[in-house]
Amino acid sequence: PAARFLPMGGVTVENLPHYAQAGAAGAVVRGVIGARAKWEMAALITQMRRVRAAWEAGLAERGA
Repeated sequence: PAARFLPMGGVTVENLPHYAQAGAAGAVVRGVIGARAKWEMAALITQMRRVRAAWEAGLAERGA
């Protein structure tokens, strides 16, 4: 049977594409956001765009 996995812990923008290529259903990116108490909205949006671009790059490599 096919099992989908959701990695968490140690996920970075740099290694996120590898998880997408390996077939992960998604990833927990808490560490990418960091332990900041507060984010400015523009900075948070910019960071999440980097995360999404990294994920989509991995999917493209996988051919998904």
